[in-house]
Amino acid sequence: EVLLEHDKQRQGDKAFFWFDIFSVNQHSADAKIHTSDWWRITFQQKIIEIGEMLLVLTPWHDPVPLK
Repeated sequence: EVLLEHDKQRQGDKAFFWFDIFSVNQHSADAKIHTSDWWRITFQQKIIEIGEMLLVLTPWHDPVPLK
């Protein structure tokens, strides 16, 4: 629902959605092939290139990714 609502608010602009779990090999991430700095810098650069990000957190009152 959140993604659909966000898409409606774009007023005709095309939206593209990127899901980390499909874009990043989670097994390689766990293998520590790259440092945490590499991950931070890479994601930061990509978000800057994209220009916009919608972060969906669940549950809203205690989001797991922010722990």
